[in-house]
Amino acid sequence: MLFMRFVPQVKPKNRLLVACHFPNEYAQLMQLVRFTNYKYGTTSPMKQYEILSTVVKPTVEFVHST
Repeated sequence: MLFMRFVPQVKPKNRLLVACHFPNEYAQLMQLVRFTNYKYGTTSPMKQYEILSTVVKPTVEFVHST
């Protein structure tokens, strides 16, 4: 955002410069949002992606005698 404020002062007008700055600024803001959600959002940010185990564990151990 710091450099975007100097774009109107560039002579001749450079629309490509403006076109490159806006998506870059948007991407940086989204990364900042993702970081703050990760750092300060939830106590376990990846909890929503955990796969719950549906496998039943055996209750009886198999003893192999030799």
